[in-house]
Amino acid sequence: MLSLRYLPLLILLFTGGIAQATSTALYLQSQGGDFVGQGNDYAYVAPTDTFQVISSASGIQVFVQSWMLNFTPSTGKTFAKGVYENAQSFPFTGPSTPGMSVSGIGRSCDRVTGRFEIFDLKTDSSGNITSFALQFEQHCEGAAPALFGQLVYNADKQIGPRVSIAAASALKGDTGTADALIAVSLSRPSHDPVSVSYATVDGTAQAGRDYVATQGIVTFPRGATTQYATVPIIGNRVVTKGSAFKIELSTPENAPLGIGSARVTITDPNGPLTVLAMNSQPGDPLGGGVPWLETVSYTSFNTSLTTSLAAINLGWPDMWALYFAPPSGTTLSPGFYANAQRYPFQPANVPGLSVYGDGVGCNTITGSFAINDISIPHEKFSADFEQDCDGISSGDLFGSIRINEVLQQISITNAVITNGNADFTITVNPASPYPVYAYFSTVDGTATAGVNYTAASGLVKIPAASAETKVHVKLIGKPPRGKVFYGVIEATSLPPVWISAGAAHL
Repeated sequence: MLSLRYLPLLILLFTGGIAQATSTALYLQSQGGDFVGQGNDYAYVAPTDTFQVISSASGIQVFVQSWMLNFTPSTGKTFAKGVYENAQSFPFTGPSTPGMSVSGIGRSCDRVTGRFEIFDLKTDSSGNITSFALQFEQHCEGAAPALFGQLVYNADKQIGPRVSIAAASALKGDTGTADALIAVSLSRPSHDPVSVSYATVDGTAQAGRDYVATQGIVTFPRGATTQYATVPIIGNRVVTKGSAFKIELSTPENAPLGIGSARVTITDPNGPLTVLAMNSQPGDPLGGGVPWLETVSYTSFNTSLTTSLAAINLGWPDMWALYFAPPSGTTLSPGFYANAQRYPFQPANVPGLSVYGDGVGCNTITGSFAINDISIPHEKFSADFEQDCDGISSGDLFGSIRINEVLQQISITNAVITNGNADFTITVNPASPYPVYAYFSTVDGTATAGVNYTAASGLVKIPAASAETKVHVKLIGKPPRGKVFYGVIEATSLPPVWISAGAAHL
């Protein structure tokens, strides 16, 4: 339990005040229902408590009393000041995902989600970390209660709630606009409402050409730790590379700034990508009936391309693996491979296919795949597949894998409000020689179906050789300004969905 010698410090720390940290200290605040902290508060301060710190540019590990804390950036990255969103269980993180794990008092999480923020970091001439200050939020097994913590090592930094913004990747569509949501975080809940202003700043991406210049205010109600700044990204079919802009925070109220500026990178689907996109139909045991999209650098895929096998592995935490093989004695080349069976157990005259991940595999597989392009010396690969697992005909897994190749995809735009309608545009790019179908449905935001708009759902067809089609959603009366609802699309097969939700800002 918490020692009384820390009570004055913790009263100040956890009631919204800011306390000056000693050179090395760990403070933990566990919400009721958090498995690791069991709803208690803890404080450890050197030299009374012994800290063992193992740090490098690619990881921080701390031992104090019965606690162990691990923090890592994504694969191939080195630590820098910033917010590390969407952290997952260390060491089982994906190639583009930061890792974290905080365990202690004999308890740990099987699955961790959360974030951490490094707001002070110093290194020596060799790049070794000599001091740091960070704050974190950890959720165990996807539960809502959190373990919040502040950790300082050889640093003279104030601790308390800080408001920060995280770097983000925005998806560009093919026409109109699509909203990018950039996470603004509070390092731990505050007893007072916290607000902060934000504004976009040009970089290689230019306002009016690549995104809509935006400014606004984000407000955190009491107890909230995540809100979002919304920036519309302008879509077109022009290939752009390396496009990015910044968002800057200013004039915070009731909490100081932590990380006040972040880079937003726009990912363009119209140029070469390294991406795995999948659509899992209801009943499919692998994907659980949900879509899945991961864009990564080429080096994040462990890829082996030969004339007899394409083997691709994505790694933790989902551990997706894909295998494509031609019939024995033939060469893997562009073409359609029907009646594929589970690799490597397929008969000699049958193509082999196997896609598995997230700890789930199939005993038997039937399906087909199309190799669109394979260039072994230059490591380029493009394939689409359909896989039925264990004869479950009600739910198939459809997917596309691209390595330095263009992905055919469907997207939905933000709605244009006109003539009493909210008009969403659904695009396919590049255009298909066959009809493309997507399932469309409306979802409430602050606007409500039946009050502000008429709910709509159903299968939408984009005709062969067409680039887009429109969906009209009827508005009811004159909706009050500032409300929003959404149009959402799901793929029924291929191509995969790139942007799945468009906003109707009334």
